Amino acid sequence: LRAGILGPVRILVPLVVSSEQIHWVKTAIRDAQQEMQAEGLPFASGVPLGIMIEVPLAATMVQHWTELVDFLCVGTNDLFASAMGVGRDDPVSDIVCDPFHPGLMRIVEHVVSAGHAAGKPVTICGELAATEQGVRLLAEMGVDALSVAVEHIERVRNLLADWAGSGS
Repeated sequence: LRAGILGPVRILVPLVVSSEQIHWVKTAIRDAQQEMQAEGLPFASGVPLGIMIEVPLAATMVQHWTELVDFLCVGTNDLFASAMGVGRDDPVSDIVCDPFHPGLMRIVEHVVSAGHAAGKPVTICGELAATEQGVRLLAEMGVDALSVAVEHIERVRNLLADWAGSGS
């Protein structure tokens, strides 16, 4: 909230699995604002609040949570490992976790559809957003933003520009 006085910021809550978590965060934000106001400290009001969807259980709840938040983010690395029943850093996950598994793509598409139906932007972060096939699929789904490691930014921008230029 204090950083928001210097420029645009957003608050992203990771690993959300219950409405209670979102309500707790919103209460904590209000409490912090009241404390800063009482102390005369400057802070940004209206900082957008988002939730990270990283487990399949959370994906099933998105349509109920969109009224509580300003944006959604899908953490594909953790979501895929969780959905496939393996640890994210487990060597078996390289064998089992196909990031383009139809079931996993349906989970992502469900979150994007539910977010957009509620007028909320959806960001995808993780390795999926840094692959050529992933960029194309996510663009076709209408994802609003991709969050990738800095070393992938230029390549992903070029892929998106090529895709947009091809009339797809």
